[in-house]
Amino acid sequence: MFTKIIGFLKRRYLHKYLLNIDQKRNFQHKNKNPYYDPNFETSIHGSNPSGKIGGRNLVTMVKGVGIGPELMLILKDVFACVNAPVMFEELDIDEEDPEMAEADMENLALSIRRNGVAVKGNLEKDQKSLIISKNISLNLKLDLFAHLIDFRSYPGVKHKKSTDREINVSIVRQNTEGAFAMVEHEIGKKAVEHLNLTTRFNTERLARFAFKHATQHCKERVVVVFNKGYHEEAEGLFLSSCQTVAEEYPDIKFKSQSIGSFLRTIMVEDYRDNVILASSVGGQMISSVLCGFIGCSALVCSCIYGEKYAVFEPAARQRGMKLVGQNTVNPAGILLTGASLLRHLGHDEHATALQEAVDETINCDQVLTRDIGGTASTCDMVDTVKKHLKTRVAMGMCEE
Repeated sequence: MFTKIIGFLKRRYLHKYLLNIDQKRNFQHKNKNPYYDPNFETSIHGSNPSGKIGGRNLVTMVKGVGIGPELMLILKDVFACVNAPVMFEELDIDEEDPEMAEADMENLALSIRRNGVAVKGNLEKDQKSLIISKNISLNLKLDLFAHLIDFRSYPGVKHKKSTDREINVSIVRQNTEGAFAMVEHEIGKKAVEHLNLTTRFNTERLARFAFKHATQHCKERVVVVFNKGYHEEAEGLFLSSCQTVAEEYPDIKFKSQSIGSFLRTIMVEDYRDNVILASSVGGQMISSVLCGFIGCSALVCSCIYGEKYAVFEPAARQRGMKLVGQNTVNPAGILLTGASLLRHLGHDEHATALQEAVDETINCDQVLTRDIGGTASTCDMVDTVKKHLKTRVAMGMCEE
């Protein structure tokens, strides 16, 4: 009897051992990242937090799903045109095998920790899945607590959804707390409780980020938008924490406003030179309204910041599965994402050149895709931007 038990245990654990060996082999075969090192703290890149190789910044790039690979090809093409001193470490997420996808996400987090900065597409292939979002999971894993979106109106966009009023504001919202804290549990078998987690530490950290952004970009005022009569304890802590931080910045005007009052204000007035500080849900609501005002969500980019890392992506997290290969996608979002990335890396001349090239394409040449009232294709818009960039490069404005 004892011999049979020993034999059973050997067969069982030998099977698990061989299975683990096979999974490791598959992972090594699947992983094509030449810079991969699980011991990144002691790797050649771990000692260099700026992620530079030969004077070039090393940036993690994950293409995402749908139109993501097309957008990343556009970004690399335009960066080459503007002589941007950037190298990309390209990664993919396996969408077919959940275990491999989890390993790829760990690999992605390691890469961002090495390089300090990343640009990515939408990581979600199946938005109906009940599994936690890969985008949110990455934010929580890297403590990317601040979500920044800059909204600017474009005079060249004459779209039925856009407005003639001038808009030039920045929105800073929670990215790891509130609805994005992902703290929930079952109560029995018939109920689930979701906690809208808000802490003073993270709120004050977010508020300081907003005030520093206002100081660095010459914004006149920080407006805290809160949900009146909704989660009063959490919103009260959010508001009081922001008021405490406001006392540290006497040169920046401070105002608090309920979300209903704020939305009525931007409906009838020009809104510029302000930083809007909001919770996770409130920030999303305001962003959706402002996207309608400027004409399209493809005209803005998202900058997500933590204490050590930064991730850049188009604000329109559309998968665009039906748009793949159609040459109709608006490339403005990924181009503006590239400009923000370059500015973050300290390449201000290249960032300004790319930003101005996009502005001239939209406002002066009015080469517009269909989603903003034009008839141009993706390639038409990209070619026009590249034409303006080549002019600037020829004038010596963008040296590598």
